[in-house]
Amino acid sequence: MKNILLAGVISVFMLTACKKDNTVVEKSLEQQKVEFQKRQLEIEQQKLAIEKERMAYETQKKADSIVESNKAKAAAATAVAAKPKVVTRTRTVYVDNTPRRSSSSGTYA
Repeated sequence: MKNILLAGVISVFMLTACKKDNTVVEKSLEQQKVEFQKRQLEIEQQKLAIEKERMAYETQKKADSIVESNKAKAAAATAVAAKPKVVTRTRTVYVDNTPRRSSSSGTYA
């Protein structure tokens, strides 16, 4: 009788222990899912932050490029303005070498 009662008590303890283990495992699994989702969200936030920084870098790079281009244009304009202008004018003078008076003797006066 003692053995039967002892076996019954042990079986009750075993059943409750198994049920507790199942609930602990289920809670643990739910916690793991939540932690995994939390990590995934953190990773997504980091990816978005990196993308935002990359876009800011590209925008700044483009702005710097425009400023450099404007500086180069200004330097070129200054160089052209600083260059002395050389004005060359050609004047053509026509000279008439024909004698004005012709004498019959053929001598020039």
